[in-house]
Amino acid sequence: MYDTYMAHHADMAAQMNAKMPGQNPRVMQLVIVPVIGVVSGLILGLFSLIASGTIKTVVA
Repeated sequence: MYDTYMAHHADMAAQMNAKMPGQNPRVMQLVIVPVIGVVSGLILGLFSLIASGTIKTVVA
């Protein structure tokens, strides 16, 4: 999948090589993607916590 993406997005490959010369882009993705996932999850959890505090539940 990675090879197919890079074959069709030569400009992205050139940008990655310019920003990280000598580094394997797959390794960088393995490091960066989980960090982005954790940060996104924390932000969504914070929004959920704030929303749960603003919504009142009605007990019948």
